[in-house]
Amino acid sequence: MGRMKSIILFTDLEGTILRESDGQYDEDEMYQFLLMIDKLQKVSGMTVDIHIVSPMLPEMMKRILDKIDKSVRNFNSSEHRVSTICGATASPESKPDECYLVDKRIMPLPKGYSSVTDASFGKLHYVKEWINAMQLKERYGIAIYCGNGRNDIAAMKFIRGQKGYVVCPKNSRTEIRGFADHLSQEEDLPGITEGIEYVIGRISSREKTAEDDLEK
Repeated sequence: MGRMKSIILFTDLEGTILRESDGQYDEDEMYQFLLMIDKLQKVSGMTVDIHIVSPMLPEMMKRILDKIDKSVRNFNSSEHRVSTICGATASPESKPDECYLVDKRIMPLPKGYSSVTDASFGKLHYVKEWINAMQLKERYGIAIYCGNGRNDIAAMKFIRGQKGYVVCPKNSRTEIRGFADHLSQEEDLPGITEGIEYVIGRISSREKTAEDDLEK
């Protein structure tokens, strides 16, 4: 029997996991998000690997990872099983060794075509590399991308081409709303949680359709 397949959840940071207003999240909102991730795992029969895709300084990303990891550990203390963050990014000008020393899960975003700060291309490259790696290991299930900014568009297009799901919170930029499979009624992290609930519904519908086809 092969290893369990994974859902790769890529998410931007500001305006998705973190509030745009102050760069923080509420523990109650994070708990609801993790509860939905746990439900997604149970419904799909797959694990969820979370990647944070944002061009931040490595030290800043490390502080955020530590805070989220603590929230996940607290959540898991009540007999849930959600993994801590699988991977994260830093600004394209960061050095790989610098990132690794800060946290081995962090890597610089690949540099874009026009400049070293072209985060749009970098996000797409990061997403492609992880999906390709999981496909080679025969562990790839589906992908979900959560974002709210223009520099998420290229990655969103790719995810949709892979028959994955794109989720946008209410506070998303006008230019990206048309790429969303689900545009949430809530902002920031609650909007992402609402989007994951939508994905759960879609997966359940797919499974029900497959069961009906087998019975015919």
